[in-house]
Amino acid sequence: MTGATGVVGRLVVPHLLARGHRVTAVGRTAEKRADLAALGADAIALDLLDAGAAARAMKGHDAVIGAAGRRSWRRWSLRGDPDSAPDAVEGQATCWYTRSLSGRLMQHWKWCALFFPLLPVLALPAHAADVSTTPESAQRPERVPLRVGVMVGVVSVLRPVDVELFVRLYDRFAVGFSYSDLPNFVAGPLLSAAGANSDTMTARLDDFSAFEADLRFMPFRSAFFVGSSFGRQALKGAVTESTVVGPQTATVDATTWYVTPRAGWLWTFERGFLLGVDLGVQLKLAGSDTVTVPAGSPPEVRSKAQNLADVGTSYPLPSFHFRVGWIF
Repeated sequence: MTGATGVVGRLVVPHLLARGHRVTAVGRTAEKRADLAALGADAIALDLLDAGAAARAMKGHDAVIGAAGRRSWRRWSLRGDPDSAPDAVEGQATCWYTRSLSGRLMQHWKWCALFFPLLPVLALPAHAADVSTTPESAQRPERVPLRVGVMVGVVSVLRPVDVELFVRLYDRFAVGFSYSDLPNFVAGPLLSAAGANSDTMTARLDDFSAFEADLRFMPFRSAFFVGSSFGRQALKGAVTESTVVGPQTATVDATTWYVTPRAGWLWTFERGFLLGVDLGVQLKLAGSDTVTVPAGSPPEVRSKAQNLADVGTSYPLPSFHFRVGWIF
């Protein structure tokens, strides 16, 4: 058995030994081989690209199990208690190669060595179909193709208050709806740091919120995704300047329709815990803004108000999210 100390192998080996099988298990390091030997397996070191060594190792065995493959927690995970390993073994029949096939494998081992690590991955769809045939697995619910999740932002740019409700389809697509906002108590210090506030002029941001429709595509059916969101952003604010005739206030009311292409990772852990991170850029599609300035106000008031509208609506804005959540 290759991959005997991997995510699948470390559950399969004890099950085979408990059933009385004699197991020859391949371990890449001395430490891993010692762990296999402690379980009762015949631990060996084997270079899969060495045709002669592989042929000698396979002689005298009734079956060859290939459990080596690329490391991907989502793909290998049994999504359950380790006691479910027997079901996985029985259902993964296409990963077993009887003695009648072993001769052919030996004759063409150079080719088999190249594709051997991928065989368990290719066999997983068959496992999904066959696992229900065992009595134990018949009692286990099938994997739900549609799952609902919710996430909240831990760190979100530009709007730190962030929540999303989404639906994940077949581990390939996710469609969601989100709301984000930049509260006044956060906006005030940011405007001061940007130089918008001075001894004679004060800027405030009354509303900087957005609603988005989100789409994610997982090309490898793993945590990595590419996607985009389409949203509507509202910006309302004011700029006030102290003059000899009293304070003069200009108001800003802007609406922006935008798209945000992004890429990131959305990890799903046992029992449904989610951890997500993504990076993108918000690009304006369309919008309108209204800047209202009292008569007789200095030109600087209109200029500052227009700058506030332009920064929030006209320029590409960075988008970053670090989220935690739960999927059901």
